[in-house]
Amino acid sequence: MKRLHALALLAYYFWRHWLLKVTFRYDAGGESRFLSNYRPDQIEPLSRSERKLRPRAMGCIGCGLCDAVCLPAASSADGPLSLSALMLAAGRDGTAAASAKVDADRLGCTDCGACEPLCPSGLPIVRLLAGLRGEEAA
Repeated sequence: MKRLHALALLAYYFWRHWLLKVTFRYDAGGESRFLSNYRPDQIEPLSRSERKLRPRAMGCIGCGLCDAVCLPAASSADGPLSLSALMLAAGRDGTAAASAKVDADRLGCTDCGACEPLCPSGLPIVRLLAGLRGEEAA
């Protein structure tokens, strides 16, 4: 009897959902509900450029070879910054990615590209840094 009741409810909600979608009466407040559920946990939605950036930055293995040739990272006035740490943070959770954006501005990359040939993952580091800074879509 419980199984029959469950199947009846499933059928009812399936057809209700389908009919609401077809007749354009579906609740349009989905985004506001989504944001109200996630903002208390300080989870902010990603912009389109951030969604494109994250999978590429996740390819960083953190080997540190790029740090060896990065002059701005070695001579930062605000303390040592690690290019590999920026790439690792950009590919991780939202909080770490937000701090990576701030650090990318502090890094002062000259876009020389000396780090890219050394990257064993083949990351376009200059483009990823520009994406972190919000200069262009990565």
